[in-house]
Amino acid sequence: MAIKQSIECWLLHDDGSGRSVLLLHVAAPQAAVAFWQPVTGGIQEGEAPLHACRREVFEETGQAVEPVEVNPGKDVVVHLPDHEIHKTLYYAFVKDKTIRTDPAEHEGYKWISAQRVRSELYWKSNRRTWDIVSRALEAAGGVPPEGVSRLSRLF
Repeated sequence: MAIKQSIECWLLHDDGSGRSVLLLHVAAPQAAVAFWQPVTGGIQEGEAPLHACRREVFEETGQAVEPVEVNPGKDVVVHLPDHEIHKTLYYAFVKDKTIRTDPAEHEGYKWISAQRVRSELYWKSNRRTWDIVSRALEAAGGVPPEGVSRLSRLF
């Protein structure tokens, strides 16, 4: 069975009144159905997952980030009929909500409250990874952006 290596990165923003999460919209012409998702993308041959994450976030949003890996060394595996996707899971805090999307890849974006994320996701695998990220953030005490370096030491 073929294995595809990929990353998934959840972008977060804390503005003092609550945490919001970025979701990108994939339009129906690019997929069987339209859906919302975090930043995702393939890892190129010879590319480190962290570099792939930074590259994909920049390509899909215009944001330069310092992502935090969740559960280092333990990819999330998605089983499909003809292949598996091994996702290295990240999150990153951003200070600015300004997003630049590529219309060839995403129809739009939205920032929503962390409490609403799960209900907006179409794919079971995205709901599963959001649950993993949520637990990691909760375990870290929901640290704001200034605490990202502290968070990275916890995982």
